[in-house]
Amino acid sequence: MTPARCSAYAFCAVAWLTGAQAAAHELLLKSPRPAPSGTVEIQVSNGDIDKSINGIEWTDIANVTVARGGQSEAIGASNWRISGVASVLTIDATVQATYLLGVSTRPKNFEMSKAEFLDYIKEEQIEVAAPELRSDKVIERYSKHAIAYLQVGATRTADYKRPLDYPMQIRMIRNPATLRVGEVARLEVLFHGEPLAGQLVLGGYQGFGHDAKGEPINKLRLRTNRHGIAAFKISNPGRWYAYLVHMRPLTDGSADYESFYATALFDVGR
Repeated sequence: MTPARCSAYAFCAVAWLTGAQAAAHELLLKSPRPAPSGTVEIQVSNGDIDKSINGIEWTDIANVTVARGGQSEAIGASNWRISGVASVLTIDATVQATYLLGVSTRPKNFEMSKAEFLDYIKEEQIEVAAPELRSDKVIERYSKHAIAYLQVGATRTADYKRPLDYPMQIRMIRNPATLRVGEVARLEVLFHGEPLAGQLVLGGYQGFGHDAKGEPINKLRLRTNRHGIAAFKISNPGRWYAYLVHMRPLTDGSADYESFYATALFDVGR
């Protein structure tokens, strides 16, 4: 992965977050393990599975939702704060249930050179038609949409199935709290509520490995079928994640491309 965009986020006065190095990072919702009952702080990481690069201001958030016990709640600004290089979401987890957590950001425009754009889509493995650009500058509009599953107590509930009104989602088809090593998990990719076929999905589990630069290596490289579904085997216990970037060209003059980033994160027991 390469360093994160600064146009939408706070704490970007870091020297290397500039110019050709600017590129996307995953938005991941990381809960304590094991999840305690009571007040729980969720780390909202804008980086990769190991680290966060910067926090996100509340003004850049479009929606935060917590679903549990058959109820869905929109979370307000009082439950959100910046802590160092990450954001923190505080939730009430007194109900024993399978929790669905969702965070969606507002769309933002980011400008880069054509060379930077080509480097960026190569580095992030973004599949998009070769750009036919009017100038040497590229404007990308992007938003990020993160989901996480949190099991509190022993009671498994169907809250993990609850649809969120996000433009892009990765959803687990089976309750992640029931998944075990050796089993096959399936995920579904939805774009504006409809299955997205042929989408590349990357991911794996935390600790799988690192490249020469110390960046996490993805174990998974999946492709959704015509129903928007991809399957993978759970090989290890721990924190699993999946992410994607769906990019499309724009013709209305507001930007050259529009990108939708989506993640899903869940824990697997032994």
